[in-house]
Amino acid sequence: MEYFVNQQGSLFKLTPGEYDFILDLVREENPLPDEKKADHYDKTTFLKDVYMDDARYEQLRAILMHKKNVILQGAPGVGKTFCARRLAWSIMEEKDDSRIEFVQFHQNYSYEDFVMGYRPEGDTFELKYGIFYRFCQKAANQPDRPFFFIIDEINRGNMSKIFGELLMLIEADYRGTKATLAYNGLPFSVPENLYIIGMMNTADRSLAMIDYALRRRFSFFDMEPGFDTKGFSEYREVLCSETIDELAGEDFEHMHDLFAAILAKGIARQVKQGLYREYLGRMEDLATVRGKIELQGTLRNRIARSQRITCEFDELSENNLHNQVLKTTSMILLRHGEVSEERRADLRKVMLYFSDVDEIEPAEIRWDAIRFQRSNVSYRFLLSICQLVLDGMLITTDEGERKLARFVDDQRMSRLYEKFILEYYAAECDCASASSPQIKWALDDGFGTMLPVMQSDIVLSRRNRVLIIDAKYYTHATQQSFDVATIHSANLYQIFTYVKNKEAELADQEHEVSGMLLYAKTDEEIQPDGVYQMSGNQISVRSLDLNTEFEKIAKQLDAIAEEHFN
Repeated sequence: MEYFVNQQGSLFKLTPGEYDFILDLVREENPLPDEKKADHYDKTTFLKDVYMDDARYEQLRAILMHKKNVILQGAPGVGKTFCARRLAWSIMEEKDDSRIEFVQFHQNYSYEDFVMGYRPEGDTFELKYGIFYRFCQKAANQPDRPFFFIIDEINRGNMSKIFGELLMLIEADYRGTKATLAYNGLPFSVPENLYIIGMMNTADRSLAMIDYALRRRFSFFDMEPGFDTKGFSEYREVLCSETIDELAGEDFEHMHDLFAAILAKGIARQVKQGLYREYLGRMEDLATVRGKIELQGTLRNRIARSQRITCEFDELSENNLHNQVLKTTSMILLRHGEVSEERRADLRKVMLYFSDVDEIEPAEIRWDAIRFQRSNVSYRFLLSICQLVLDGMLITTDEGERKLARFVDDQRMSRLYEKFILEYYAAECDCASASSPQIKWALDDGFGTMLPVMQSDIVLSRRNRVLIIDAKYYTHATQQSFDVATIHSANLYQIFTYVKNKEAELADQEHEVSGMLLYAKTDEEIQPDGVYQMSGNQISVRSLDLNTEFEKIAKQLDAIAEEHFN
Protein backbone atom coordinates (compact mmCIF):
# COMPACT_ATOMS: atom_id res chain seq x y z
CA MET A 1 0.00 0.00 0.00
CA GLU A 2 1.40 3.40 -1.01
CA TYR A 3 0.35 6.65 0.55
CA PHE A 4 0.86 10.34 -0.30
CA VAL A 5 0.69 13.18 2.18
CA ASN A 6 -0.67 16.61 1.24
CA GLN A 7 -2.25 19.55 3.09
CA GLN A 8 -5.76 18.08 2.92
CA GLY A 9 -4.69 14.74 4.39
CA SER A 10 -3.29 11.40 3.27
CA LEU A 11 -4.13 9.63 0.01
CA PHE A 12 -3.77 5.88 -0.34
CA LYS A 13 -3.08 3.86 -3.46
CA LEU A 14 -4.66 0.42 -3.07
CA THR A 15 -4.27 -2.76 -4.99
CA PRO A 16 -7.53 -4.57 -5.97
CA GLY A 17 -6.87 -7.17 -3.26
CA GLU A 18 -6.39 -4.53 -0.55
CA TYR A 19 -9.57 -2.76 -1.66
CA ASP A 20 -11.60 -5.98 -1.44
CA PHE A 21 -10.13 -6.74 1.99
CA ILE A 22 -11.17 -3.33 3.37
CA LEU A 23 -14.67 -3.73 1.95
CA ASP A 24 -14.95 -7.14 3.63
CA LEU A 25 -14.04 -5.52 6.95
CA VAL A 26 -16.67 -2.82 6.44
CA ARG A 27 -19.34 -5.39 5.56
CA GLU A 28 -18.44 -7.51 8.59
CA GLU A 29 -18.74 -4.51 10.93
CA ASN A 30 -21.93 -3.25 9.25
CA PRO A 31 -24.01 -6.23 8.12
CA LEU A 32 -27.01 -5.49 5.91
CA PRO A 33 -30.47 -6.42 7.24
CA ASP A 34 -32.22 -9.45 5.80
CA GLU A 35 -35.05 -8.20 3.59
CA LYS A 36 -36.86 -11.57 3.41
CA LYS A 37 -40.51 -11.34 4.45
CA ALA A 38 -41.17 -13.08 7.79
CA ASP A 39 -44.41 -14.63 9.02
CA HIS A 40 -46.61 -12.54 11.30
CA TYR A 41 -46.52 -13.37 15.03
CA ASP A 42 -48.20 -11.45 17.84
CA LYS A 43 -49.43 -11.74 21.42
CA THR A 44 -52.48 -13.79 20.43
CA THR A 45 -50.30 -16.36 18.68
CA PHE A 46 -47.96 -16.46 21.68
CA LEU A 47 -50.80 -17.25 24.08
CA LYS A 48 -51.92 -20.09 21.80
CA ASP A 49 -48.42 -21.58 21.64
CA VAL A 50 -47.30 -21.01 25.23
CA TYR A 51 -49.42 -22.10 28.19
CA MET A 52 -49.35 -18.72 29.93
CA ASP A 53 -52.24 -16.42 30.77
CA ASP A 54 -52.58 -12.86 29.50
CA ALA A 55 -51.59 -11.17 32.77
CA ARG A 56 -48.33 -13.11 33.14
CA TYR A 57 -47.41 -12.43 29.51
CA GLU A 58 -47.90 -8.69 29.99
CA GLN A 59 -45.82 -8.86 33.18
CA LEU A 60 -42.98 -10.72 31.43
CA ARG A 61 -43.01 -8.36 28.46
CA ALA A 62 -42.99 -5.28 30.71
CA ILE A 63 -40.05 -6.64 32.74
CA LEU A 64 -37.98 -7.32 29.62
CA MET A 65 -38.74 -3.99 27.95
CA HIS A 66 -37.88 -2.04 31.12
CA LYS A 67 -34.90 -4.02 32.44
CA LYS A 68 -33.66 -5.17 29.00
CA ASN A 69 -32.26 -8.30 30.66
CA VAL A 70 -34.41 -11.11 32.05
CA ILE A 71 -33.76 -14.67 33.21
CA LEU A 72 -36.51 -17.26 32.85
CA GLN A 73 -36.07 -19.66 35.74
CA GLY A 74 -37.96 -22.87 36.38
CA ALA A 75 -37.87 -26.64 36.63
CA PRO A 76 -36.50 -28.75 33.75
CA GLY A 77 -38.91 -29.08 30.83
CA VAL A 78 -41.23 -26.29 31.92
CA GLY A 79 -40.83 -24.57 28.52
CA LYS A 80 -38.21 -21.86 29.11
CA THR A 81 -36.45 -22.20 25.73
CA PHE A 82 -39.75 -22.66 23.91
CA CYS A 83 -41.10 -19.50 25.52
CA ALA A 84 -37.97 -17.35 25.00
CA ARG A 85 -37.95 -17.50 21.20
CA ARG A 86 -41.71 -16.94 20.97
CA LEU A 87 -41.50 -14.02 23.38
CA ALA A 88 -38.99 -12.41 21.02
CA TRP A 89 -41.25 -13.09 18.03
CA SER A 90 -44.27 -11.59 19.80
CA ILE A 91 -42.39 -8.36 20.56
CA MET A 92 -41.01 -8.15 17.00
CA GLU A 93 -44.52 -9.10 15.73
CA GLU A 94 -42.92 -11.41 13.17
CA LYS A 95 -40.90 -14.64 13.03
CA ASP A 96 -37.63 -12.94 12.11
CA ASP A 97 -34.85 -15.27 13.30
CA SER A 98 -32.23 -13.00 11.75
CA ARG A 99 -32.74 -10.69 14.76
CA ILE A 100 -32.38 -13.53 17.28
CA GLU A 101 -29.09 -15.11 18.37
CA PHE A 102 -29.00 -18.25 20.50
CA VAL A 103 -26.06 -19.59 22.55
CA GLN A 104 -25.63 -22.06 25.39
CA PHE A 105 -23.13 -21.43 28.18
CA HIS A 106 -20.91 -24.14 29.62
CA GLN A 107 -17.93 -24.34 31.95
CA ASN A 108 -15.36 -23.75 29.18
CA TYR A 109 -17.13 -20.78 27.59
CA SER A 110 -14.92 -17.68 27.74
CA TYR A 111 -14.62 -13.98 26.92
CA GLU A 112 -12.71 -14.91 23.75
CA ASP A 113 -15.72 -16.90 22.50
CA PHE A 114 -18.28 -14.31 23.58
CA VAL A 115 -16.69 -10.91 22.86
CA MET A 116 -13.28 -11.14 21.18
CA GLY A 117 -9.91 -12.82 21.47
CA TYR A 118 -6.85 -14.04 19.63
CA ARG A 119 -7.22 -17.29 17.72
CA PRO A 120 -4.58 -19.33 15.84
CA GLU A 121 -4.55 -18.59 12.12
CA GLY A 122 -1.82 -20.46 10.27
CA ASP A 123 1.54 -19.66 11.86
CA THR A 124 0.26 -16.67 13.80
CA PHE A 125 -2.66 -15.43 15.92
CA GLU A 126 -5.41 -13.11 14.74
CA LEU A 127 -7.97 -11.09 16.69
CA LYS A 128 -11.41 -12.64 16.14
CA TYR A 129 -14.73 -11.10 17.14
CA GLY A 130 -17.07 -13.20 19.26
CA ILE A 131 -20.75 -13.91 18.73
CA PHE A 132 -22.03 -11.22 21.12
CA TYR A 133 -19.77 -8.50 19.65
CA ARG A 134 -20.94 -9.23 16.10
CA PHE A 135 -24.59 -9.34 17.17
CA CYS A 136 -24.27 -5.98 18.95
CA GLN A 137 -22.86 -4.45 15.75
CA LYS A 138 -25.76 -5.93 13.81
CA ALA A 139 -28.29 -4.45 16.25
CA ALA A 140 -26.55 -1.06 16.24
CA ASN A 141 -26.99 -0.83 12.46
CA GLN A 142 -30.79 -1.12 12.84
CA PRO A 143 -31.54 1.01 15.94
CA ASP A 144 -35.29 1.18 15.25
CA ARG A 145 -35.81 -2.63 15.40
CA PRO A 146 -35.51 -4.85 18.51
CA PHE A 147 -32.89 -7.64 18.67
CA PHE A 148 -32.83 -10.54 21.11
CA PHE A 149 -29.84 -12.47 22.44
CA ILE A 150 -30.96 -15.74 24.06
CA ILE A 151 -28.63 -17.57 26.46
CA ASP A 152 -29.47 -21.11 27.49
CA GLU A 153 -28.05 -22.51 30.76
CA ILE A 154 -26.81 -19.04 31.70
CA ASN A 155 -25.88 -20.23 35.20
CA ARG A 156 -23.47 -22.89 33.90
CA GLY A 157 -20.89 -20.39 32.68
CA ASN A 158 -18.41 -18.29 34.65
CA MET A 159 -20.14 -14.92 34.34
CA SER A 160 -17.12 -12.71 35.08
CA LYS A 161 -14.95 -14.74 32.72
CA ILE A 162 -17.48 -14.54 29.87
CA PHE A 163 -18.84 -10.99 30.14
CA GLY A 164 -15.76 -9.16 31.40
CA GLU A 165 -16.31 -5.38 31.25
CA LEU A 166 -19.64 -6.01 29.50
CA LEU A 167 -21.25 -6.74 32.88
CA MET A 168 -21.54 -2.99 33.23
CA LEU A 169 -22.49 -2.27 29.61
CA ILE A 170 -25.45 -4.67 29.52
CA GLU A 171 -27.14 -2.85 32.42
CA ALA A 172 -30.19 -0.87 31.27
CA ASP A 173 -28.85 2.42 32.63
CA TYR A 174 -25.55 2.03 30.74
CA ARG A 175 -26.92 1.03 27.34
CA GLY A 176 -25.32 3.20 24.67
CA THR A 177 -22.45 4.13 27.03
CA LYS A 178 -19.05 3.39 25.48
CA ALA A 179 -16.22 1.59 27.25
CA THR A 180 -12.77 0.70 25.94
CA LEU A 181 -12.30 -2.99 25.24
CA ALA A 182 -9.17 -4.70 26.51
CA TYR A 183 -8.15 -6.51 23.32
CA ASN A 184 -8.45 -3.89 20.57
CA GLY A 185 -8.46 -0.71 22.68
CA LEU A 186 -11.51 0.64 20.83
CA PRO A 187 -14.70 2.05 22.38
CA PHE A 188 -17.69 -0.28 22.41
CA SER A 189 -21.28 -0.08 23.68
CA VAL A 190 -24.26 -2.40 23.91
CA PRO A 191 -27.11 -0.87 21.88
CA GLU A 192 -30.38 0.04 23.55
CA ASN A 193 -32.43 -2.06 21.13
CA LEU A 194 -30.74 -5.33 22.19
CA TYR A 195 -32.55 -7.45 24.78
CA ILE A 196 -30.99 -10.40 26.61
CA ILE A 197 -33.10 -13.42 27.63
CA GLY A 198 -31.41 -16.02 29.78
CA MET A 199 -32.68 -19.44 30.87
CA MET A 200 -31.85 -21.01 34.20
CA ASN A 201 -32.72 -24.45 35.57
CA THR A 202 -33.72 -24.09 39.23
CA ALA A 203 -32.99 -27.79 39.85
CA ASP A 204 -29.31 -27.25 38.96
CA ARG A 205 -26.67 -27.14 41.68
CA SER A 206 -24.70 -24.53 39.75
CA LEU A 207 -27.19 -21.86 40.85
CA ALA A 208 -24.63 -20.76 43.42
CA MET A 209 -22.47 -19.43 40.56
CA ILE A 210 -24.98 -16.64 39.83
CA ASP A 211 -23.28 -13.85 41.75
CA TYR A 212 -24.83 -10.65 43.06
CA ALA A 213 -23.43 -8.52 40.21
CA LEU A 214 -25.36 -10.54 37.66
CA ARG A 215 -28.51 -10.77 39.79
CA ARG A 216 -28.59 -6.97 40.02
CA ARG A 217 -28.51 -6.57 36.23
CA PHE A 218 -31.15 -9.19 35.42
CA SER A 219 -34.77 -9.53 36.45
CA PHE A 220 -35.93 -13.07 37.26
CA PHE A 221 -39.23 -14.47 36.02
CA ASP A 222 -40.56 -17.78 37.35
CA MET A 223 -41.75 -20.15 34.63
CA GLU A 224 -44.49 -22.39 36.01
CA PRO A 225 -46.31 -25.39 34.48
CA GLY A 226 -49.44 -24.12 32.72
CA PHE A 227 -51.70 -27.03 33.61
CA ASP A 228 -54.46 -24.66 34.79
CA THR A 229 -54.40 -22.46 31.69
CA LYS A 230 -57.11 -22.47 29.06
CA GLY A 231 -54.68 -23.38 26.30
CA PHE A 232 -53.45 -26.51 28.07
CA SER A 233 -57.02 -27.63 28.86
CA GLU A 234 -57.94 -27.38 25.19
CA TYR A 235 -54.80 -29.26 24.14
CA ARG A 236 -55.44 -32.03 26.66
CA GLU A 237 -59.02 -32.48 25.45
CA VAL A 238 -57.86 -32.82 21.84
CA LEU A 239 -55.04 -35.16 22.83
CA CYS A 240 -57.29 -37.53 24.76
CA SER A 241 -60.16 -37.39 22.28
CA GLU A 242 -57.99 -38.42 19.30
CA THR A 243 -57.24 -41.84 20.79
CA ILE A 244 -60.76 -42.33 22.14
CA ASP A 245 -62.44 -41.24 18.87
CA GLU A 246 -60.51 -43.88 16.93
CA LEU A 247 -61.92 -46.59 19.22
CA ALA A 248 -65.43 -45.20 19.69
CA GLY A 249 -66.99 -47.32 16.95
CA GLU A 250 -65.43 -50.63 18.03
CA ASP A 251 -66.93 -53.29 20.29
CA PHE A 252 -64.95 -54.84 23.14
CA GLU A 253 -65.93 -57.99 24.97
CA HIS A 254 -63.61 -57.37 27.89
CA MET A 255 -62.41 -54.27 29.70
CA HIS A 256 -58.81 -55.53 29.49
CA ASP A 257 -59.14 -55.62 25.72
CA LEU A 258 -60.24 -51.99 25.71
CA PHE A 259 -57.23 -50.98 27.83
CA ALA A 260 -54.90 -52.83 25.46
CA ALA A 261 -56.45 -51.08 22.43
CA ILE A 262 -56.13 -47.64 24.01
CA LEU A 263 -52.49 -48.22 24.94
CA ALA A 264 -51.60 -49.69 21.53
CA LYS A 265 -53.12 -46.68 19.71
CA GLY A 266 -51.71 -44.13 22.13
CA ILE A 267 -48.20 -45.58 22.26
CA ALA A 268 -48.08 -45.85 18.45
CA ARG A 269 -48.88 -42.15 18.22
CA GLN A 270 -46.26 -41.39 20.87
CA VAL A 271 -43.62 -43.39 18.96
CA LYS A 272 -44.27 -41.22 15.89
CA GLN A 273 -43.79 -38.08 18.00
CA GLY A 274 -40.72 -39.57 19.68
CA LEU A 275 -40.40 -41.30 23.03
CA TYR A 276 -39.73 -39.00 25.97
CA ARG A 277 -36.08 -38.86 27.00
CA GLU A 278 -34.49 -37.32 30.06
CA TYR A 279 -31.03 -37.06 31.60
CA LEU A 280 -30.27 -39.89 34.03
CA GLY A 281 -27.21 -40.09 36.28
CA ARG A 282 -24.79 -42.94 35.57
CA MET A 283 -21.50 -44.18 37.03
CA GLU A 284 -19.21 -46.26 34.85
CA ASP A 285 -15.54 -47.27 34.50
CA LEU A 286 -14.27 -45.73 31.25
CA ALA A 287 -11.00 -45.47 29.34
CA THR A 288 -11.38 -41.69 28.95
CA VAL A 289 -12.85 -38.99 31.17
CA ARG A 290 -16.57 -38.30 30.77
CA GLY A 291 -18.42 -35.99 33.12
CA LYS A 292 -17.00 -35.92 36.66
CA ILE A 293 -14.30 -38.23 38.00
CA GLU A 294 -15.40 -40.32 41.00
CA LEU A 295 -12.25 -40.49 43.14
CA GLN A 296 -13.07 -43.51 45.30
CA GLY A 297 -13.79 -45.78 42.33
CA THR A 298 -10.80 -44.46 40.37
CA LEU A 299 -8.43 -45.12 43.28
CA ARG A 300 -9.86 -48.60 43.63
CA ASN A 301 -9.11 -49.22 39.94
CA ARG A 302 -5.56 -47.92 40.36
CA ILE A 303 -4.95 -50.28 43.27
CA ALA A 304 -6.24 -53.14 41.13
CA ARG A 305 -3.85 -51.98 38.33
CA SER A 306 -6.81 -51.24 36.05
CA GLN A 307 -6.33 -48.50 33.48
CA ARG A 308 -9.95 -47.33 33.88
CA ILE A 309 -11.39 -44.13 35.33
CA THR A 310 -14.63 -44.17 37.29
CA CYS A 311 -16.80 -41.35 35.97
CA GLU A 312 -20.16 -39.88 36.97
CA PHE A 313 -22.11 -38.41 34.05
CA ASP A 314 -25.62 -37.65 32.83
CA GLU A 315 -26.95 -39.50 29.81
CA LEU A 316 -30.04 -38.68 27.75
CA SER A 317 -32.05 -41.89 27.93
CA GLU A 318 -35.46 -43.35 27.07
CA ASN A 319 -35.14 -45.71 30.05
CA ASN A 320 -37.05 -43.40 32.39
CA LEU A 321 -40.06 -43.90 34.65
CA HIS A 322 -42.63 -42.76 32.07
CA ASN A 323 -41.55 -45.32 29.47
CA GLN A 324 -40.94 -48.02 32.09
CA VAL A 325 -44.56 -47.73 33.26
CA LEU A 326 -45.83 -47.98 29.66
CA LYS A 327 -43.73 -51.08 28.98
CA THR A 328 -44.63 -52.78 32.28
CA THR A 329 -48.36 -52.24 31.72
CA SER A 330 -48.18 -53.41 28.10
CA MET A 331 -46.30 -56.58 29.03
CA ILE A 332 -48.88 -57.40 31.73
CA LEU A 333 -51.71 -56.98 29.22
CA LEU A 334 -49.83 -59.16 26.71
CA ARG A 335 -49.85 -61.95 29.27
CA HIS A 336 -53.49 -61.44 30.19
CA GLY A 337 -55.95 -64.06 28.95
CA GLU A 338 -58.77 -61.65 28.13
CA VAL A 339 -56.81 -59.57 25.62
CA SER A 340 -57.57 -60.54 22.03
CA GLU A 341 -54.84 -61.70 19.66
CA GLU A 342 -55.39 -58.62 17.49
CA ARG A 343 -54.68 -56.29 20.42
CA ARG A 344 -51.68 -58.35 21.46
CA ALA A 345 -50.24 -58.06 17.97
CA ASP A 346 -50.67 -54.27 18.11
CA LEU A 347 -48.93 -54.11 21.49
CA ARG A 348 -46.05 -56.32 20.31
CA LYS A 349 -45.41 -53.95 17.39
CA VAL A 350 -45.05 -50.87 19.56
CA MET A 351 -43.01 -52.75 22.19
CA LEU A 352 -40.25 -53.23 19.59
CA TYR A 353 -39.40 -49.54 20.19
CA PHE A 354 -38.98 -50.18 23.93
CA SER A 355 -36.03 -52.58 23.68
CA ASP A 356 -33.81 -50.26 25.75
CA VAL A 357 -36.50 -49.69 28.39
CA ASP A 358 -36.63 -51.82 31.55
CA GLU A 359 -39.70 -53.33 33.18
CA ILE A 360 -40.29 -52.43 36.81
CA GLU A 361 -42.22 -53.92 39.69
CA PRO A 362 -45.75 -52.41 39.63
CA ALA A 363 -45.97 -52.26 43.41
CA GLU A 364 -42.82 -50.09 43.52
CA ILE A 365 -44.14 -47.38 41.19
CA ARG A 366 -44.46 -44.03 42.97
CA TRP A 367 -47.21 -42.35 41.00
CA ASP A 368 -46.75 -39.08 42.87
CA ALA A 369 -43.14 -38.93 41.62
CA ILE A 370 -44.23 -38.75 37.97
CA ARG A 371 -44.00 -35.18 36.70
CA PHE A 372 -45.47 -33.76 33.50
CA GLN A 373 -44.12 -30.88 31.46
CA ARG A 374 -44.31 -29.63 27.89
CA SER A 375 -42.04 -32.36 26.51
CA ASN A 376 -43.99 -35.27 28.03
CA VAL A 377 -47.53 -33.96 28.53
CA SER A 378 -48.75 -36.40 25.86
CA TYR A 379 -48.00 -39.20 28.35
CA ARG A 380 -50.58 -37.97 30.89
CA PHE A 381 -53.57 -39.81 29.41
CA LEU A 382 -51.61 -43.01 28.72
CA LEU A 383 -50.16 -43.14 32.23
CA SER A 384 -53.63 -42.62 33.70
CA ILE A 385 -54.72 -45.78 31.87
CA CYS A 386 -51.60 -47.55 33.15
CA GLN A 387 -52.41 -46.57 36.72
CA LEU A 388 -55.93 -47.88 36.29
CA VAL A 389 -54.58 -51.21 35.01
CA LEU A 390 -51.72 -51.62 37.50
CA ASP A 391 -53.84 -50.74 40.52
CA GLY A 392 -55.54 -54.09 40.18
CA MET A 393 -57.67 -53.72 37.07
CA LEU A 394 -60.07 -51.35 38.76
CA ILE A 395 -62.97 -52.21 36.45
CA THR A 396 -63.82 -55.70 35.26
CA THR A 397 -66.86 -57.44 33.72
CA ASP A 398 -68.97 -60.14 35.28
CA GLU A 399 -72.22 -61.33 33.66
CA GLY A 400 -72.49 -58.08 31.71
CA GLU A 401 -72.24 -55.87 34.82
CA ARG A 402 -69.31 -53.59 35.52
CA LYS A 403 -67.98 -54.09 39.00
CA LEU A 404 -64.92 -53.23 41.06
CA ALA A 405 -62.37 -55.99 40.74
CA ARG A 406 -61.45 -55.66 44.39
CA PHE A 407 -62.09 -53.41 47.33
CA VAL A 408 -60.54 -50.02 46.77
CA ASP A 409 -59.65 -47.86 49.76
CA ASP A 410 -61.67 -44.72 50.42
CA GLN A 411 -58.71 -42.44 49.79
CA ARG A 412 -58.21 -43.77 46.25
CA MET A 413 -61.92 -43.64 45.46
CA SER A 414 -62.15 -40.14 46.89
CA ARG A 415 -59.43 -38.96 44.54
CA LEU A 416 -61.14 -40.66 41.60
CA TYR A 417 -64.43 -38.97 42.57
CA GLU A 418 -62.75 -35.54 42.68
CA LYS A 419 -61.04 -36.05 39.32
CA PHE A 420 -64.28 -37.24 37.70
CA ILE A 421 -66.14 -34.07 38.68
CA LEU A 422 -63.25 -31.79 37.67
CA GLU A 423 -62.76 -33.44 34.29
CA TYR A 424 -66.50 -33.45 33.58
CA TYR A 425 -66.80 -29.72 34.18
CA ALA A 426 -63.59 -29.02 32.21
CA ALA A 427 -64.98 -30.92 29.19
CA GLU A 428 -68.72 -30.25 29.36
CA CYS A 429 -69.41 -27.04 31.27
CA ASP A 430 -70.14 -24.13 28.92
CA CYS A 431 -71.24 -21.58 31.49
CA ALA A 432 -68.00 -21.48 33.52
CA SER A 433 -64.34 -22.51 33.38
CA ALA A 434 -63.13 -25.34 35.62
CA SER A 435 -59.77 -25.62 37.37
CA SER A 436 -58.17 -26.90 40.56
CA PRO A 437 -55.93 -24.08 41.84
CA GLN A 438 -54.31 -23.55 45.20
CA ILE A 439 -55.95 -20.85 47.32
CA LYS A 440 -53.64 -18.38 49.03
CA TRP A 441 -53.88 -17.70 52.75
CA ALA A 442 -54.99 -14.17 53.58
CA LEU A 443 -52.10 -13.36 55.92
CA ASP A 444 -51.99 -10.02 57.73
CA ASP A 445 -48.22 -10.05 58.29
CA GLY A 446 -47.17 -12.31 55.45
CA PHE A 447 -45.85 -14.98 57.83
CA GLY A 448 -47.14 -18.40 56.75
CA THR A 449 -44.54 -20.90 57.94
CA MET A 450 -45.97 -24.41 58.52
CA LEU A 451 -49.41 -23.49 57.20
CA PRO A 452 -50.87 -26.29 55.04
CA VAL A 453 -51.49 -25.81 51.33
CA MET A 454 -55.12 -25.03 50.46
CA GLN A 455 -55.54 -27.25 47.40
CA SER A 456 -59.04 -26.94 46.00
CA ASP A 457 -60.85 -29.86 44.34
CA ILE A 458 -62.91 -27.95 41.78
CA VAL A 459 -63.27 -24.21 41.18
CA LEU A 460 -65.85 -22.98 38.67
CA SER A 461 -65.50 -19.34 37.66
CA ARG A 462 -67.02 -16.89 35.24
CA ARG A 463 -66.00 -13.25 35.32
CA ASN A 464 -66.58 -12.07 38.92
CA ARG A 465 -68.48 -15.18 40.15
CA VAL A 466 -66.66 -18.12 41.76
CA LEU A 467 -67.96 -21.44 43.07
CA ILE A 468 -65.56 -23.59 45.12
CA ILE A 469 -66.64 -27.26 45.22
CA ASP A 470 -65.15 -29.63 47.76
CA ALA A 471 -65.91 -33.22 46.64
CA LYS A 472 -66.41 -35.75 49.46
CA TYR A 473 -66.53 -39.52 48.98
CA TYR A 474 -67.43 -41.03 52.37
CA THR A 475 -68.99 -44.26 53.57
CA HIS A 476 -71.22 -42.11 55.80
CA ALA A 477 -72.27 -38.77 54.33
CA THR A 478 -73.22 -37.35 57.74
CA GLN A 479 -71.89 -37.59 61.27
CA GLN A 480 -74.01 -38.96 64.09
CA SER A 481 -74.20 -37.60 67.61
CA PHE A 482 -76.88 -38.94 69.97
CA ASP A 483 -78.83 -40.22 66.95
CA VAL A 484 -78.80 -36.74 65.38
CA ALA A 485 -77.33 -36.50 61.86
CA THR A 486 -75.30 -33.38 61.07
CA ILE A 487 -72.85 -32.29 58.39
CA HIS A 488 -69.25 -33.29 59.02
CA SER A 489 -67.92 -30.34 60.99
CA ALA A 490 -64.37 -30.57 59.61
CA ASN A 491 -65.72 -30.41 56.05
CA LEU A 492 -67.78 -27.33 56.85
CA TYR A 493 -64.82 -25.59 58.50
CA GLN A 494 -62.71 -26.43 55.45
CA ILE A 495 -65.05 -25.06 52.77
CA PHE A 496 -65.74 -21.94 54.86
CA THR A 497 -61.99 -21.30 55.09
CA TYR A 498 -61.56 -21.77 51.35
CA VAL A 499 -64.37 -19.32 50.59
CA LYS A 500 -63.16 -16.60 52.94
CA ASN A 501 -59.55 -16.76 51.80
CA LYS A 502 -60.61 -16.72 48.14
CA GLU A 503 -62.81 -13.71 48.87
CA ALA A 504 -59.83 -11.91 50.44
CA GLU A 505 -57.79 -12.71 47.33
CA LEU A 506 -60.40 -10.97 45.15
CA ALA A 507 -60.96 -8.05 47.52
CA ASP A 508 -59.69 -5.43 45.05
CA GLN A 509 -62.38 -6.26 42.47
CA GLU A 510 -66.11 -6.88 42.33
CA HIS A 511 -66.75 -10.52 43.20
CA GLU A 512 -69.16 -13.15 44.49
CA VAL A 513 -67.67 -16.28 46.07
CA SER A 514 -69.74 -19.33 47.05
CA GLY A 515 -68.83 -22.75 48.40
CA MET A 516 -70.31 -26.23 48.12
CA LEU A 517 -69.76 -29.58 49.79
CA LEU A 518 -70.66 -32.23 47.19
CA TYR A 519 -71.03 -35.67 48.79
CA ALA A 520 -71.33 -38.94 46.91
CA LYS A 521 -74.80 -40.24 47.77
CA THR A 522 -74.87 -43.30 50.02
CA ASP A 523 -77.65 -45.78 50.84
CA GLU A 524 -78.36 -44.04 54.14
CA GLU A 525 -81.83 -42.67 54.77
CA ILE A 526 -80.64 -39.12 55.56
CA GLN A 527 -78.59 -37.34 52.90
CA PRO A 528 -76.95 -33.89 53.38
CA ASP A 529 -78.83 -31.18 51.50
CA GLY A 530 -79.10 -27.49 52.33
CA VAL A 531 -78.15 -23.90 51.55
CA TYR A 532 -76.71 -21.62 54.24
CA GLN A 533 -75.80 -17.94 54.28
CA MET A 534 -72.62 -17.41 56.34
CA SER A 535 -70.87 -14.06 56.82
CA GLY A 536 -72.03 -12.78 53.45
CA ASN A 537 -71.32 -15.97 51.49
CA GLN A 538 -73.49 -18.86 50.37
CA ILE A 539 -72.40 -22.31 51.52
CA SER A 540 -74.44 -25.18 50.10
CA VAL A 541 -74.38 -28.92 50.71
CA ARG A 542 -75.49 -31.41 48.05
CA SER A 543 -75.46 -35.15 47.32
CA LEU A 544 -74.53 -36.60 43.92
CA ASP A 545 -76.24 -39.88 43.01
CA LEU A 546 -73.67 -42.04 41.20
CA ASN A 547 -75.79 -45.19 41.21
CA THR A 548 -77.60 -44.25 38.02
CA GLU A 549 -77.07 -43.80 34.28
CA PHE A 550 -74.38 -41.36 33.18
CA GLU A 551 -76.92 -39.05 31.52
CA LYS A 552 -78.64 -38.56 34.87
CA ILE A 553 -75.31 -37.95 36.64
CA ALA A 554 -74.52 -35.34 33.99
CA LYS A 555 -77.87 -33.62 34.56
CA GLN A 556 -77.16 -33.34 38.28
CA LEU A 557 -73.76 -31.74 37.64
CA ASP A 558 -75.15 -29.43 34.95
CA ALA A 559 -77.92 -28.30 37.32
CA ILE A 560 -75.33 -27.25 39.93
CA ALA A 561 -73.43 -25.10 37.40
CA GLU A 562 -76.57 -23.57 35.89
CA GLU A 563 -77.98 -22.72 39.31
CA HIS A 564 -74.88 -20.67 40.19
CA PHE A 565 -73.99 -19.11 36.84
CA ASN A 566 -77.24 -18.78 34.85
